[in-house]
Amino acid sequence: MRGEGAAADVERTNGVPRASARLLRGPADRGARVVALSLLAVAQHAGDRLTGCSRALRHGDSGSAEALHDFRVAVRRLRSWLTAFKPRFRDSVSRKQRRRLARIAHADAMHARLTRRLRVHCYDVLAPERPERFGTVIASRVVRDCESLQTRLAAITRSTDVEASHAARIAAKRLRYIIEPVSDVVSGGDAIIVTLKTLQDALGELRDVHVVSNALATLDAGAAARPALLRLAHRVHHRGALAYETIERDWRNGAASAFFDAVRTLAAVIERQASARGG
Repeated sequence: MRGEGAAADVERTNGVPRASARLLRGPADRGARVVALSLLAVAQHAGDRLTGCSRALRHGDSGSAEALHDFRVAVRRLRSWLTAFKPRFRDSVSRKQRRRLARIAHADAMHARLTRRLRVHCYDVLAPERPERFGTVIASRVVRDCESLQTRLAAITRSTDVEASHAARIAAKRLRYIIEPVSDVVSGGDAIIVTLKTLQDALGELRDVHVVSNALATLDAGAAARPALLRLAHRVHHRGALAYETIERDWRNGAASAFFDAVRTLAAVIERQASARGG
């Protein structure tokens, strides 16, 4: 498979690839790679921008801090995509390269090599079976990640469930990264992305509270500072309670059933589009 025509199948909005309906109807291996190439290009662009303002970053410039954030997000999107569809990239992206993506500083140096490997895919033209369509594979992954998020959220039973809330945040991020490239082709897709971002924010707030609480607990402060630290600890605890209340109210015990139904409907629509004529 060569990269010709890929530009017509994926557009980018605010650094996020948007797959076309035609790409959903095409082979899964091609669709996964075309999106990966687009994600890789976004990461490379963000890396170039970050390199250009590296001196300002050392001096705490706000614009350079934004460039660092954009680069990290771009690499996370790419790594999440490569991990989600690992079997599709087995002959192109090694475990070592995925680990290097996890160590963000190495991601820029990998751009040219990964691009070459992702652009070309060999397959048996005499194989009797029709290859899976990209939309079918995406739909299946959306359902799987949706169920994973529900399970992770159900495991959060109190504000101090550190590991459970962190796992839920990762699950929400993975689901969002899978849906983002296809959100434009389905009505309501963008609303699902916004909702997932809101959930990530609430879970992120809870994690921040855990981190600060642990830091405060390990401080060896003198008697004069203890009252101020106690007041700060109470404020942090209050923030954690509010974040947990939001999660409990909006996401647990069936409160988010309409949202998860919408995600499964999105997956069903994507699968139907993949099976439509015209591919």
